[in-house]
Amino acid sequence: MSSFQDAIDATVQIVAQGSFRDPEFGMQYNTAGAGSGFIIDPSGIAVTNNHVVTGAAFLQVYVPGNDEPLNAKILGVSECNDLAVIDIDGDGYPFLEWNTAPVTLGTEVYALGYPLGDPEPTLTRGVISKEEAGGETSWASVDEVLEHDATINPGNSGGPLVTTDGKVVGVNYAGASDVNQYFSINAADARSIVEQLRAGTDLDSIGINGTAVSTEDGITGIWVASVESGSPADKAGIEAGDIVTMLEGLGLSADGTMADYCDILRS
Repeated sequence: MSSFQDAIDATVQIVAQGSFRDPEFGMQYNTAGAGSGFIIDPSGIAVTNNHVVTGAAFLQVYVPGNDEPLNAKILGVSECNDLAVIDIDGDGYPFLEWNTAPVTLGTEVYALGYPLGDPEPTLTRGVISKEEAGGETSWASVDEVLEHDATINPGNSGGPLVTTDGKVVGVNYAGASDVNQYFSINAADARSIVEQLRAGTDLDSIGINGTAVSTEDGITGIWVASVESGSPADKAGIEAGDIVTMLEGLGLSADGTMADYCDILRS
């Protein structure tokens, strides 16, 4: 990368069109959710978060320098690692490379993406504040992630965290804005997963876009916002709005995270 402009040119906005059932607002038809991603190959292969794309009817990707959105297809997803790989129509794209050098406390990093649905890309600066932060959340189960203070907001999900030379050190996926700390899936872990997804293999997934929930009447489990067509979940009859309360006879999400669910899938 010769400049941050090169990195920005390889960072894309992803708009997922579809119907999703929200725990609070109910079924929302023909809605669009926006996230970020980044191209890793000139043929249009791009990385983003599972929660950005899974269950969408179709994807539109806004690539810098293109006036119109481009279609893309999902190649593979991982619910538990919150990663997905998509293939954008066309080729000849600018792309980002993975960082292979050690990432240590104080490493200067930059978060790229399209927060809050803004059509203009943003870049924020920070440092690595923790090398091995806990990665368990209500929508993913990652053992260890990078913690940093380069501000991200909703819509930054799936965007790259890069070094001063424009290499990807992580995939942004979570934040705690009240304490100004944000989290990124380490490139050292993401790279091998991305290669499997790129080959068309889903990993640690049954095909849902889900969130760990606990209801007022004591039900805990994985709330299903949407289901990937043709997936194991789809074939089993799971629908948007269901709560998966048990898997292999074991209760799920008593701690409010995806940990139990993902431990079972990984086993």
